[in-house]
Amino acid sequence: MKRGYIALLLAWLMLLASVPAAAEEAHTYNSNDLAALVDFLEQASAAEGKKNGEVLIAGYDPEAPSTFAEHEDYAESDCYSFIWEPDASGEYRLVSVEIRDKKLLAGGLDLSGCAALRSAALWNLPYLTAFCAVGCTALETLYCSKCGVERIEVSDCTSLACLTAEDDAALRFIDAEGSAAGFTSVRAEGEGSVGCRGAMLIAIEKDEAFLGWYREGLLVSTEVQLDCTALGGEFAARFGTPAIAGDIDCDGQISFNDVSLLYLALIGGEPAPAGNGDFNGDGETGFADITAMYLAMIG
Repeated sequence: MKRGYIALLLAWLMLLASVPAAAEEAHTYNSNDLAALVDFLEQASAAEGKKNGEVLIAGYDPEAPSTFAEHEDYAESDCYSFIWEPDASGEYRLVSVEIRDKKLLAGGLDLSGCAALRSAALWNLPYLTAFCAVGCTALETLYCSKCGVERIEVSDCTSLACLTAEDDAALRFIDAEGSAAGFTSVRAEGEGSVGCRGAMLIAIEKDEAFLGWYREGLLVSTEVQLDCTALGGEFAARFGTPAIAGDIDCDGQISFNDVSLLYLALIGGEPAPAGNGDFNGDGETGFADITAMYLAMIG
């Protein structure tokens, strides 16, 4: 009889011990958020024969969310974390992603539709080629630095007030339409790349010289950094061979448009010209150059 009580007690203790594990497995993850994370973890990494998930997490199993969904690993240099929180219905939503110095992760990270995502931080991921978070309406902060991304797409992220993309040498295009970033889009034209710190746009020269910032086709600045807070809209950083003397609009020829642009710049009504305004070669840009340009065109 005594042995029976002991066996019953042991059985009861074992049942209690299994409750936390069962509760953990009982988490219901949002299908979109989970699929977005799995898609990235299933992509081939830069390590031969290994997926991103296998490089990142020991015991990774795409069929078992408990092996990857809620993971944190902080070390002195490299770290990562995927943070989830339950919503009002009890369904777990992805709220934060941080990946730092995991240099073998590769491919594109697409978190579009993760409506509860509040922050994303990506640092020193040279094989990460793209980041997308379209329609993440709760996203407030995105930090992307020293990554291999060519595109960042954060359109319709209506809460995104802090967007930083710096030292991303391959970055050619940022789509922020419908966000709170301060601009609609920014792209590189020619051999160069772009970045931003909030509404401060940054042009990065490569094989060609930086010629100027253009807003919807019109030159707005020749400075490498442009504060677009008061401007908004679509911006392009144009790179190429420095313009010939007098080619103010950098279209490869001298025309009356160049004369007009230089005149407006000199009287202070427009930004400084992108092209070389020193047409007469005296080392200065002035009204004498306008006269020389006009005479050359009609001569």
